[in-house]
Amino acid sequence: KGKNAMYSLGKSIRNRYKSFLTENPIELSAKSLDIDRCMESAELVAGGAYVPVGPYIWNKEVNFQPFPIHLINHASDVDLNCGDEENELKTVTLTNSSKTLDNVCNMLRHLLYDKINKNLTCKAIADLGEFYTCLKNEKLNLPKYITEEVYTSLANFKQLYLAAESKTKCHQVDSARILFDAKTDIINATKDKKDQTKIQLYSMTTEKFTTILRIMDVFREIESFGEALFIELYSDEKQENSLRFYHLNTIESEATELRLSACKNETTCTLAEFFGMFNDLAVEKATAMSANVTAIITLGVLLAFMTTLLSTVAFFVWRRKSKSKKEYEEISGN
Repeated sequence: KGKNAMYSLGKSIRNRYKSFLTENPIELSAKSLDIDRCMESAELVAGGAYVPVGPYIWNKEVNFQPFPIHLINHASDVDLNCGDEENELKTVTLTNSSKTLDNVCNMLRHLLYDKINKNLTCKAIADLGEFYTCLKNEKLNLPKYITEEVYTSLANFKQLYLAAESKTKCHQVDSARILFDAKTDIINATKDKKDQTKIQLYSMTTEKFTTILRIMDVFREIESFGEALFIELYSDEKQENSLRFYHLNTIESEATELRLSACKNETTCTLAEFFGMFNDLAVEKATAMSANVTAIITLGVLLAFMTTLLSTVAFFVWRRKSKSKKEYEEISGN
């Protein structure tokens, strides 16, 4: 089910930008964290967006296009001192509540200890909530000790944990690395008019994606197995760049527009305003502040999806919107 969801997502991207994309797979570049499920998701979405047709059919018996997946290098994560992160998480106050994450975690820890005789960490309890949510969505049997009340508590705690985790400095600095990588791609796209790339795909974990939402000040709970954040980037006749943001989940058929607090204009955001939301989260700046820190000419799309593969994907699609046809078209000079 998760694989089909990711593949279908790629097809929906193809349909959304059909007047902008050709059938040439060279238009898509994929990047992923070095995690199996993330790399697999990147392949599936890319394959759905570029089903082989015409001269791009390489084998008549295989209706799937292979794509090289470039790994996002986070080997320098050791630079981050996250030793105090667990303690930082414990003190995070939950929204609309005076309780901390640790308060809720302790209640669940005692409840589960009585059931399974194991003392679990908050992270393990959150992972358990995610695991049982997947089982229930697949209509598989849950253990007998997982009553409806226990299941609801675990599922809710996963959301609480993601929300709290996204507030920690360490997670924000780490997740911002993906934004800095995207920033480089965006800047390069404004300079290299001959580059054939129209879609830049990023595949990451749900934890990374929710933290990026927090950095952009548009954090929200994951409502379904399919969440998407589109960042559309435009260039006008004067070659001035701007961005628009949209959110999509599998429950709704249409994306809803988002407005970032950093953007002065009601409908668009400048590149400087967007970049300014995470510039201070560079590893060098973050570690200097505390030793205990325990695309662009046209359209970019940043998508995140949580399926039963439990991974997240991001896209940047370069394009321009035609004023006359109100459709997406390829940029070729002026």
